[in-house]
Amino acid sequence: MLLLHSCSHPRAWLGEEIEFLDVLCNQMAIAIHQYDLDRDLTISQKQIQANNTTDELTLIPNAKYFEQVLEKEWQRLAREDLPLTILMCRIDFFDLYRETYGDELAKQCLQQVSWAIALVCQRPADLVARYKEEEFGVILPNTDLDGALFIADQVLSSIQKLKMNHLQSPIDQHVSISIGINSMVPTLAVLPDDLVNSARLALSKAIQLGGNRITMGEMLCALD
Repeated sequence: MLLLHSCSHPRAWLGEEIEFLDVLCNQMAIAIHQYDLDRDLTISQKQIQANNTTDELTLIPNAKYFEQVLEKEWQRLAREDLPLTILMCRIDFFDLYRETYGDELAKQCLQQVSWAIALVCQRPADLVARYKEEEFGVILPNTDLDGALFIADQVLSSIQKLKMNHLQSPIDQHVSISIGINSMVPTLAVLPDDLVNSARLALSKAIQLGGNRITMGEMLCALD
């Protein structure tokens, strides 16, 4: 919690002051989250290396762990008849960002974006993983489509609040992301990869439409 008090006299805060504080709070939250991740990494580094389930750059789970958790949650939620939602997120025009700002800032961009997403998806069962180079996968157990859309909107907003310059981007002067979503109640007649692929197709559509947006995938149905 960040408190700001005018000691000299009562006053109303200006809109730009409130916006600055909002950005400052977001940056502080990411810094605290980074500290926690660094501390956890120091404590369990040997275990991480042995399991090979953590992305070395961002310190969040990697694609291997994403697939393992997805399989377990799929089976669990199929038994409990509860929904599972997948979010696939990709940084817009990341190759252009790397060409413009270089590898070091590109790595920092990946870290900042991954941690911002992780700060939104903090329920115990939620999982944020680095799925590919600039692509992140999110597993949201027991989350229907309406709940997922709310979370996706929060993720989109959290990246915008980072205000990382991307002056060569054709859609915005700051780094943005695109998100593809799909949700269903798991069934043993449908593969977990089908839901992921549907969300990735929705992500591709979001990018084709210009990026910096959320797109839903087509409904999946189990065959009788």
